[in-house]
Amino acid sequence: MALRGIRSGFVSIVRSLGDRGWFYYRRARVVRCDAPDADAGDPEADMEVKEASEEDLRHLASMQNRTPAEWLARRARGTICLLARRGPTRLGYLWITRSPEMMIEVNHVVDVSRDAAGAYMFDGYVEPEHRRQGVLRELLRSSKRWAVQHEISRLYSAFARENRVSEHALHMAGFTTVVGDIGILRLAHREWKWVRLPPETLMINVLGAGRASLTRPRPS
Repeated sequence: MALRGIRSGFVSIVRSLGDRGWFYYRRARVVRCDAPDADAGDPEADMEVKEASEEDLRHLASMQNRTPAEWLARRARGTICLLARRGPTRLGYLWITRSPEMMIEVNHVVDVSRDAAGAYMFDGYVEPEHRRQGVLRELLRSSKRWAVQHEISRLYSAFARENRVSEHALHMAGFTTVVGDIGILRLAHREWKWVRLPPETLMINVLGAGRASLTRPRPS
């Protein structure tokens, strides 16, 4: 009972510090799927996934409290948004890029442009009322079909270590090669960030330097 009380008190302190912007801790893992056409599978009978239109992007951005201009600018840079829908109902989406992209959670860039045969999937989302209906699975399958059509032989993605749903979905979709782990800790006005790469790897490094760093946090 005493240990449980100490743990509860510690969690409360950490939460309070986080609410005040004095503490932040996140870990993320970047993974890769090779030969993405190996098990792309057939599309779900009642669901279709297509590239989002301008109207779709405006709607999705507003639903996420983002500006339509921001998401339209993404598309203008060549980033693709795959949208899953059932009839007129928008179910969820997933972005794919072949350019560097910031992982906001850990303040680090995944630079997939270093891999001429690679693309990076990010910022996936399924509407709450449509979760556990195979939407994410179908978006991942469609990303593989997109890769085949564009002669992409490696797909990269990432997940926060506490997000077990995304971790499981990516593993089931064939994302089993670990590219690296990223961690970030902010305490008051200091920031520690570390990048761990697989030892003695011959893989293309899309995460940058692997040495730990101690830096000031970037302005928000």
